[in-house]
Amino acid sequence: MYTSRPAIDHGRCTLCGRCVLICESKNLAIREKTLHVLDDCSVCGHCYAVCEAEAISFETLRPRVFKSFPYDGAYFPPGSPDPTLVAGLIGSRRSVRHYSAKVPSTDMLDDLLECASMAPSAHNEQQWEFVVVRDGTLITKLSGRLLEYYGGLNRLVRRAFMRRLAGLFMGKKVERYYRDHYAGIERRVKTGAAGRDQFFHGAPVLIVVHSAMDGNSPVENAQYAAYNICLLAHAMGLGTCFIGYASYLLNMDRAWKKRLGIPAAHGVHAVLTLGYPAKAFTMAAPRKEYSVRRLG
Repeated sequence: MYTSRPAIDHGRCTLCGRCVLICESKNLAIREKTLHVLDDCSVCGHCYAVCEAEAISFETLRPRVFKSFPYDGAYFPPGSPDPTLVAGLIGSRRSVRHYSAKVPSTDMLDDLLECASMAPSAHNEQQWEFVVVRDGTLITKLSGRLLEYYGGLNRLVRRAFMRRLAGLFMGKKVERYYRDHYAGIERRVKTGAAGRDQFFHGAPVLIVVHSAMDGNSPVENAQYAAYNICLLAHAMGLGTCFIGYASYLLNMDRAWKKRLGIPAAHGVHAVLTLGYPAKAFTMAAPRKEYSVRRLG
């Protein structure tokens, strides 16, 4: 876990005590009319965010900079963003499966990763790491590896006898795969034989989000970061799609992990396609009914 000690500008500090009250780690205290830092912290930034005197800083942390659009670091307190716009952004984002050949700029890619790093994480660990793939040949080869793996899996499970036999070792996962994925993979195998990319939909960029597995909630943390990318990408005129088939394969295929520079012990939590949409949506899609249980 990353730790640091906040720096205190005692000339600015008014001893208001707001930082002491907000600190969950209890690492700040006012003693003898001076604000003291008692220990290292997880750098949640709450003390910095409540200090109206701007007396607290973290000198070891980099500033947040966006390159492809203006950003002034403004803070929006609860109730100040227009909920209509926020809900509209969330509802308008779609999973894009048709991309143009135009490649997003390096500045845009950097800004998406910067936004990803703004996501929440358990204990503020921020352990996520990213691989950005713009090599079209590499993307094509990974798509081919996916076609090879899942095509082989389909050949194994298409017979009921083999599904029952495999189920002795793998339980219900085999039948679930057959029920939920077999038909879709068969379509990919048939069209993939003609040389079409059946897994990444012609996207010019992939973003892989991975992390060590020894932290707190590593999967959830990484997927928060990945979804930050999806939302900002939509606002920037780009499209994204989570490719679960690729995440599953990379977590099994050490050779491909090594090829992408991902440590063998790391979990791959998201593989995103990224690019400019080739087809336009014009309306937010409806959603299914959901279950809710209210207590109190």
